[in-house]
Amino acid sequence: MKFEVRCEASDLLKQIREQIENIAADVAAQSGVKIKLDVFAEREPGGIEISHPLVQNARAILSALGIEPTLYPTTSALSAFMDRKIPAITLGIAMGERKSELDEIDEAVAIAPIFSGMAQLAAVVLALDEGEAK
Repeated sequence: MKFEVRCEASDLLKQIREQIENIAADVAAQSGVKIKLDVFAEREPGGIEISHPLVQNARAILSALGIEPTLYPTTSALSAFMDRKIPAITLGIAMGERKSELDEIDEAVAIAPIFSGMAQLAAVVLALDEGEAK
């Protein structure tokens, strides 16, 4: 079984993790089944504010390219930056879709948006280079 838990309160995340660990231990003890809990990614809630110049510039660039920004928390390489208090964002280069059944994962990537995605990436890098998005 795989699942993801997202929350803006680190105390609540800790509580949920402890509850899951307790449930797994209880099920293992009662059934004799070996259960392994594998936490493959973890980060402290939070990130940079929507008012941060990096976010504002990225949103303006997306708007100029006719791309609707999608703002949501992610568990990614950004965690390493956030731990060091380095402002960072995730940029999507293409549009994808992932449908997951019990034993089968069906994924697709739309090729056409890659051109706008690469333009977005280049524009954000230029804004950073010019000091506009720090």
